[in-house]
Amino acid sequence: MDTVKNVVKQFNRHGGVVVGAQLSYFFMLSLFPFLMFLNALIGAMNIQDDVIFSLFSPIFPEQIVQLVAGYNQYAAGTRNTGLLSAGLLFALFSASRAVRSLTRAINQAYEIKEERGFFHAMTLSIVFTICAGVILLVTIFLITAGSELADYLAAHFEVSATLVSGARIISWGICAGVLFLVVSGMYFITPNKKVSYRSVIPGSVFFIIGWIALTVGFSIYVGYFSDYSVVYGSLGAIVILMLWLYFTGIALALGAELNSVLEEKSLKQK
Repeated sequence: MDTVKNVVKQFNRHGGVVVGAQLSYFFMLSLFPFLMFLNALIGAMNIQDDVIFSLFSPIFPEQIVQLVAGYNQYAAGTRNTGLLSAGLLFALFSASRAVRSLTRAINQAYEIKEERGFFHAMTLSIVFTICAGVILLVTIFLITAGSELADYLAAHFEVSATLVSGARIISWGICAGVLFLVVSGMYFITPNKKVSYRSVIPGSVFFIIGWIALTVGFSIYVGYFSDYSVVYGSLGAIVILMLWLYFTGIALALGAELNSVLEEKSLKQK
């Protein structure tokens, strides 16, 4: 309970709510240009769009899936090379700004100043963004390939439904593991101090568990207890997406605060 109180206290003192708003803003800016780039890759690899969205629909709120799927259909008819290149560059810029915002939040969590130069910090954020983006793209396609393989085996061979479901659960476990590596890598690399990889594991685990619980809970709440379309009309899906990104940013900031509190507690016990 002392750890929880200290995490909440530091989160409020360091303006964690503002950090969540900043991250959601940059996430939103980078999302749709990234979808245009992803659409080009999907077209080049002859993968059906509905396969990917059917994988994420059980987890994410239906309004978000429909919004992203609708935009993806629009992007499919706008496969201009110059536009896609510009979209990718804008997505990279916005995502790197999100990494920089999170870097400041992590430094605040450890109560240290950013002493690295502008170009050093910018280069670090861009390189990390590119690496994380490549890893996530590969993971998405692995999950898609695994799902299609499971469907193929079920259709052409005598494979039990339990085995097919198990294969899909394993693929999602791999996805969670990759997401853990990306988040823990961010907590480990971005702060302006030397931290051990072991010390960032608690915050990374907290984020993964919290993010899954948040996403599933938010999906249930939106689906059964709230109707944003009544209040916001056609903008309801955008509002839901912004709220989900906002809470995701808050979860990232809380994970950094947890790592800081546990590290400080460990140092006091030595």
